[in-house]
Amino acid sequence: MSLVTLACSMLLHALPSGSPIIPQGKPALEAVIDEWHSRYASGRLDLSGEARAGGRDAKLYGRGHLPPIMPAYLTHGEALAVLLQAAIAQESIPVCRAVLALSAVGTGKNKFPPARRSQHVRSLCQDALQEFDQPGSLDFMHRIAIGDEKAWKGKKWQRSIQVAAIRALGRNAHPTFRSSLEKQLQSEDLMVRIAAAEAIGHLLSSKSLPALTRALNNAENSRLCRVIISAGTEIVSRQQDALRSTDIRYFIDAAISRLGQSDWRADLAVVNLLEKYRSLISIIPLIEVLERFVSTDKEVKPESLSGILQHKTHEVLGALTGAIIPMDRPELWRDFWARERESFKLSPVPEKLRSARQTSAGFFGIPVQGSNLVYIIDTSGSMGDEFRALRNTTDGRRRRSKTRLQTAKSELRDSVAALPESSAINIIFFSDSVSRWRRRLVPVDRGTRSALSDRLGKVDSGGGTNIYGALLAALSLGMVQSESGRSTSVEEIFLLSDGQPSSGELTAQDAILQAIQDLNQDLQVRINTIYIGGGESKFMRELAQQNGGMYVSL
Repeated sequence: MSLVTLACSMLLHALPSGSPIIPQGKPALEAVIDEWHSRYASGRLDLSGEARAGGRDAKLYGRGHLPPIMPAYLTHGEALAVLLQAAIAQESIPVCRAVLALSAVGTGKNKFPPARRSQHVRSLCQDALQEFDQPGSLDFMHRIAIGDEKAWKGKKWQRSIQVAAIRALGRNAHPTFRSSLEKQLQSEDLMVRIAAAEAIGHLLSSKSLPALTRALNNAENSRLCRVIISAGTEIVSRQQDALRSTDIRYFIDAAISRLGQSDWRADLAVVNLLEKYRSLISIIPLIEVLERFVSTDKEVKPESLSGILQHKTHEVLGALTGAIIPMDRPELWRDFWARERESFKLSPVPEKLRSARQTSAGFFGIPVQGSNLVYIIDTSGSMGDEFRALRNTTDGRRRRSKTRLQTAKSELRDSVAALPESSAINIIFFSDSVSRWRRRLVPVDRGTRSALSDRLGKVDSGGGTNIYGALLAALSLGMVQSESGRSTSVEEIFLLSDGQPSSGELTAQDAILQAIQDLNQDLQVRINTIYIGGGESKFMRELAQQNGGMYVSL
């Protein structure tokens, strides 16, 4: 279910039976969407602010574009979802142009900070454009996607509009556009090439793999490499029977040749590819990745090193070979392969990889893999509840156990104490509000551990549960905005909470999941979740699953 459909479905339940949702109205729908775009882009409209069909918002929403009988509170973000549902119902080229322009908001030269949630707006618009199926609309989006500025007809042209059209065509998944999208892989504009690779990944055409291989051989940007490799991985894993073996091999060779050439996130994409396409040719390149972590060679780029990459590489090697060899002993892997390679056969895909414990550091049983970590600790009122029930001691007396917050503090101290001094950390505490312990990541040493212990002694429970605000604060640490997108120095997050979102800008669980997934698409931060509220939390489980992390329930 798309975000647009989901939001409108939620609104339907809040309205009396038979209430019209999308009646015709004036001004024209495209003018209303353009006005919404203008107010949002200029900062005059906040997604979480209250929307009204009349009064101060009458000019914005017009007559009839929002339901006449509205819920007690409707945000501008929810109102946008209703407008986009109307756009699908009233599909036309002018409406398509308005939605397409809005789907590029916050990109190009006018990038917005994460707190503006422009990615959420773009996702809503892309979901709507995916439903556009009239020939006129599709032809219009195709002309914009190939860079036909004349088709924009008087509207201010920006390259970000072309990027948005390319992404829309990819999500439309119509094979007619394959050739045009492949040509955009050769564009001089970096963002156009990235968007084309993403779109081809959605199309999943076996015929596109050679074009991706050529693009990968010429790629110089880390994010572009990662997107191309991810698109090729989807095609190889889903269309393997339709692919020529030579095309697969050329792509695999091109991907392997990129190892160590950019950053660890691009290398992680290569490792994920080698996990999906199981082959003996992967063994030596994977061993070489492990070797860089123990190398003293000054030519090894610091940006190519991450515990996330090291752990994943070790996991894939173990899955391919069935061998249990420590990840910090690549020379033993070399010896193993020298002995076994002549007669070796790939190990069956394991249900669960067995491995010796590789790190003494962890948090509630989840092993630490990254070097740059953020712990997010819930300090809401319910964290003052007991973590365990009353229990009898050996002398027959009944003694209260620790509270949930006390348990979290104790585990946090132990986790940080076990971290190597090559690590850097920050702590985020949240209830209704969100506070960072330090302004940036700080190295782990004796002073850091002592200062953290002092700070934890002053943390009390109280207030609501602003999970979205806390995650946004963590992902924004060390964030850098470049031409090709956002990046961050944070590698791994541990989120501990005992409840469901109840305060902050976003409280709807599906909306939070989508917003974090959208933001983390570029950042590639591993997000682990710990639910300390008793029972299970579907929300916390999905948050971890969608962002490459682990989930535990206590």
